[in-house]
Amino acid sequence: MKGLRMDHYPFATQDWALVSHRTLSIDASQIRAIESLKGELWITVDGNSCDFLLSAGETHAVPARRGRVVIESLSSSAIVRVALAAQSPLVAHVGPSFAQALTASVLRPLATLLCGFAKSLQQAAVHLDPKLSRSTH
Repeated sequence: MKGLRMDHYPFATQDWALVSHRTLSIDASQIRAIESLKGELWITVDGNSCDFLLSAGETHAVPARRGRVVIESLSSSAIVRVALAAQSPLVAHVGPSFAQALTASVLRPLATLLCGFAKSLQQAAVHLDPKLSRSTH
């Protein structure tokens, strides 16, 4: 939203520095608005059907009061200002990029599963032909 100013929010603010593709995840009930002080941001708000892109100087009001708000830096570095809700004990988590999260949640377990499967196949082959055990050691 262009033209929206952070001074419309009479609450405290918290600034965060994010490097490229790092995320900041905040409980939606803790914040009222997000402003990009530097860099480009990609914002996902639980319950919204679309994401938001903010360039430096732009602000986005956060209407959600439930769920999470995830902010990701699309620039090599970004500075994010978050307008807090009154009395907010801001609980945020700076996390990995989507690619890093995908690697940790899908690819590593898949690799572990495949390694276990390969070991099982090798054991089955040795069971069927014991001569193979000499060539595999």
